[in-house]
Amino acid sequence: MKKVKVTVSGEMELHYDETSQEFKDAIEGYRTIIDPSGDVEDMLQSIACMIVQFGREELIEGCGYVSINGRKQIDYFHGGKERIWCGVNAVGKFTINDTIEFDVDTEEID
Repeated sequence: MKKVKVTVSGEMELHYDETSQEFKDAIEGYRTIIDPSGDVEDMLQSIACMIVQFGREELIEGCGYVSINGRKQIDYFHGGKERIWCGVNAVGKFTINDTIEFDVDTEEID
């Protein structure tokens, strides 16, 4: 039986202003709903994981919506209003569906 190890990797930057009201509301919501002892790093890791798993279309529970490369979410089904922004902008290479682009490497193993 052959075995292959597959490594999938991607990278994004998360930009935020800790003094913005949106970000303050997001960290408060994160602590209220997700992790009472959570800090900024915990919240940012959670946001990154959600983007990787579901793309940016999903609401980041407790936080709000993330912008991608400066584009905020618009709710076209409810009058084209901007969705609740969490004060975090993800910057990087994203697909047309706003999921992170991955590099894939394979290696045969014994």
